Amino acid sequence: MTSKFSESPLSGLHSPPASASDPRAVAGGQLPIAVVGAHLSGMPLNGELTGAGGALVKRCRTAPDYRLFVLPDTVPAKPGVV
Repeated sequence: MTSKFSESPLSGLHSPPASASDPRAVAGGQLPIAVVGAHLSGMPLNGELTGAGGALVKRCRTAPDYRLFVLPDTVPAKPGVV
């Protein structure tokens, strides 16, 4: 898979998608993830997560060093985090 962002200095920081056999998975084959924006509880895209069996485990905040920005051409608007 290629991306127009593949030359980004951050592109090497990603991990391949995890599977239920991934050692990071917890009991029951669940994998903890963090979400922002429209996937948060009560937001328009949260149903995509809950519909797939996802459940809120805890609420968190990012460190003050992180910045959110709106990704262009997304509906509903989706955030990026840097």
